Amino acid sequence: MTSAVVRGKVITGKKRGRDIGYPTANVQIPEDKREFYHNGTYAGKVEIGNQIYIAAIFIPQQSDIVEAYILDYTGDLYGQAISITISERLRDNIKFEGIEQLREQISKDVLIVRQLASSHKV
Repeated sequence: MTSAVVRGKVITGKKRGRDIGYPTANVQIPEDKREFYHNGTYAGKVEIGNQIYIAAIFIPQQSDIVEAYILDYTGDLYGQAISITISERLRDNIKFEGIEQLREQISKDVLIVRQLASSHKV
């Protein structure tokens, strides 16, 4: 996948990202588009209104949801329409033994997303 876009309203997820310090905006993938989205972690962008933010994007295995951790954004997006552009694949999904390992990996992912954005690859 070179670049893909998911548009929709932000829905309530399991709030695990928020609990570990990385809240995500979750958007459901339309049923007729699910075959085009492969699970894993990606770099990309999120458009909220007229503003564009960089994001670390996660597509869980066997899921119909795209989760975007929007860098440098705070606010409540529930029910708002956003557009998520998925561009650069970072890695496959990983099974973690604990929350701390997951938190460390997300921190590394965010650093990579920032580096890609600064070199205009996202």
